[in-house]
Amino acid sequence: MVQALENRFAPTAFDDPRGKLFKLTQSSSVTSYLTEFESLANRIVGLQPSFLLSCFISGLKPELRRDVIAHQPSSLSQAVGYARLHEEKLFDSSRTHRPSPSPRWSAPPISRTFSPPSPSPPPKSLPPLLPPPPPKTRFKQLT
Repeated sequence: MVQALENRFAPTAFDDPRGKLFKLTQSSSVTSYLTEFESLANRIVGLQPSFLLSCFISGLKPELRRDVIAHQPSSLSQAVGYARLHEEKLFDSSRTHRPSPSPRWSAPPISRTFSPPSPSPPPKSLPPLLPPPPPKTRFKQLT
């Protein structure tokens, strides 16, 4: 009976929590990423806190990773706090800067009756845009 339980629930020789931790990346919220991260990290004995910190930060989404690195956290709990803070900031900015729906444009109604064009007066001549050039002066050659 004990052997059956161990076979069913104990880690197998093929289970590699260290490899999974190295490859873990954030795919949804920081909270769910942290849950997966801690689940794997708790199955590994002897990892240094600085290694866990580096591993956690490297798995964050790029937009969060940059902001967390900028704060230079010295512990995993600080990194988690910064990641959550910036996640909320990104969520708030995406919620408040959402483009407002554009007004629906409708074409003006098209008239189905034909009316001949009305005679229009000839166009008036407009004043020139630039002043006329100065007259050319003639020079006499002196010899």
